[in-house]
Amino acid sequence: MAPRHTRIVSLLLLLAIYAVGVLSAGASSSRGSDYVPEVHKQMFDTAEIDQTQALKDQGHTYLSRGRGDYSHIHSFDNRALVLAKQRGVKYVGTSGQELYFYSIIQPHTELGKAMGFRPRLGKHGYVSVLWEHNKNWKNPSMIDASEASHVTGVQDHSFIWQMEPFEKVLERVPK
Repeated sequence: MAPRHTRIVSLLLLLAIYAVGVLSAGASSSRGSDYVPEVHKQMFDTAEIDQTQALKDQGHTYLSRGRGDYSHIHSFDNRALVLAKQRGVKYVGTSGQELYFYSIIQPHTELGKAMGFRPRLGKHGYVSVLWEHNKNWKNPSMIDASEASHVTGVQDHSFIWQMEPFEKVLERVPK
């Protein structure tokens, strides 16, 4: 049997190796946060409530079509980010060091046409993209994308999203 101090040193060495592994696994990257399901769900729900109210204010009814998986589409997140910068975004909230906002992809946009949204979602359908951003990241990270549409009881079926300039919303990132 090994002397007691040898066993203690071995145990401490094993703990040190474990600690290095845990710390390196949790190291922050330049993009994306640790996944916090409760926060992401809360922000998703807040964005959905905001969209529902915006539609209701103009006489429309929100219809959720569920979450969309666009991981198979080449550069979807980059293309959606370019569109968000061009067309604006809507502030959702903050949690810790992260800022959350959403953008809208409509079927008539170049990205919407390229992805064939109109045949699948209809003329009034859209994709809502939830984003997360931290001041230390180069670009926001896409958290979720969901499909929705709206119906209306009014004659004018058009709907104009009241978005804010992308850079203006990013100014709200927690310091």
